[in-house]
Amino acid sequence: MMNNHKFDERQLWIRGNIFMHAFIAQVALLLVNAFLVDNGFIWAERFHENLLLLLIPIFICSLELIFRDVYVQTKAQRLITIGIFSIGSIFGIITCMVDYRKGEAFITNDMLTSNGGSLATFLIFFTITVCLIIKTIKDRIASSDE
Repeated sequence: MMNNHKFDERQLWIRGNIFMHAFIAQVALLLVNAFLVDNGFIWAERFHENLLLLLIPIFICSLELIFRDVYVQTKAQRLITIGIFSIGSIFGIITCMVDYRKGEAFITNDMLTSNGGSLATFLIFFTITVCLIIKTIKDRIASSDE
């Protein structure tokens, strides 16, 4: 029987495979970015380039963890994650939009600006939150049908 505070062997195996996918995605993104930079194509300001190269595999990994039921274990953990990610991402998106209204562009000279990089970061966390909410609703519907 599964303990509510630990993942069982099947879940640990699934998590390991998902983290391997994230690692492979990370290596692929770094290689593609190195190729782009070597050919003179800079797609974002340096800080946000590095941040997004780190967050994109985390995003992929999070979505896979959510939909394979191994992201968070307890209902309380899920609600806390949803709350923190919701508040943080919505606040960040609003801040980026306010800065945009003040004249800070998202893209200039074919490059993601600091404001655009921040918006992309907050959109990643917002998407993870929405997927977690969808999964929670889907699980509630499935449990009520039983």
